[in-house]
Amino acid sequence: MITKKYRDFSLKHKIQLIILFCIFSISAAGSLGIYFVKKSHEQVLYRFVSSNLTCSATEIYDTLTETENLAMMILSNNSIQEVLPLIESSESRAEKQLYINTIYNTLCNHLFNTSIDPVSYISIQLNNEEISTYSPLTRQVPNDVKKELVTIAKEEMGGSVWVTDYSREYGLFLVQELRETRYLSLHPLGTLIININLDDMISQAASHDSAYDSMSFLLASNNQLIYPSDDITENYYNTLKKSLKQKYDILTLDNNPYFAVGGHIPGYQWDYFCIVPYDSIARTLSFTLKLCVIAMIFSVGVVFIASTSILSSLTRAVYWIVNKLKVFAKAI
Repeated sequence: MITKKYRDFSLKHKIQLIILFCIFSISAAGSLGIYFVKKSHEQVLYRFVSSNLTCSATEIYDTLTETENLAMMILSNNSIQEVLPLIESSESRAEKQLYINTIYNTLCNHLFNTSIDPVSYISIQLNNEEISTYSPLTRQVPNDVKKELVTIAKEEMGGSVWVTDYSREYGLFLVQELRETRYLSLHPLGTLIININLDDMISQAASHDSAYDSMSFLLASNNQLIYPSDDITENYYNTLKKSLKQKYDILTLDNNPYFAVGGHIPGYQWDYFCIVPYDSIARTLSFTLKLCVIAMIFSVGVVFIASTSILSSLTRAVYWIVNKLKVFAKAI
């Protein structure tokens, strides 16, 4: 049926259909090319962000494990093991202050000699005393929070544990109940608290060269938000947790498109997300696609008008020649 109709078309319409088919084919190929460029850009962006995310996760892992090693070094320190029991048993205020100064100097030495930059301060909580290195006034921890940290440490019975409940207000805490290892008595000596400045830890972890200055990070544990960048809200985390089902995706957060990549901190049950604003990229791709469509429509119009004009002139000439041949044939 279609073939018969095509045969019935005039030569002019046949040529026009061939030209239009060529234009549409080229336009479709261009649109397909834009689609593949978009997907290719997403793959490149994913590899870049994923590589950055892996390096950042490794940096965070190193900070956490080195802090745990620092706690073990403090636990095994001779001054800690020998002097801490004397603080509780000493009845002389002068002797007790001397012992406290010894422990204070030991903690300061560990703090200044460590390579862990995000460590904010180190403290040991005793029954009636607190021995602590300098802590910023902006991060002063209330007494009820300290009591809660001591309680959590005692529940671990000598093991170290990370406390993330107060991370957004006071930073990250590594707590451990110090026990006397001499003679294997395991007598409690006090509670060690190491505070990590999360802003410094994330800044250090995300310090790799980046072509995207507006890259944002999010750290979470057991469905609890530990650290969000300044521009990330709780709703962002909930959306990421529910919607990010693959390695990467383009998600809408607060009516803005973001390129999102998720990962995990190795050795810890912590989730790590990275998002990059996708609106500028989306606008560029959308503009390119619209430009392609407009160019296609404009080309179809121009070619149709031009071909109509040219074919009209051509067919008039052909008809004139045919008429002349008919007159000539009659004359013969």
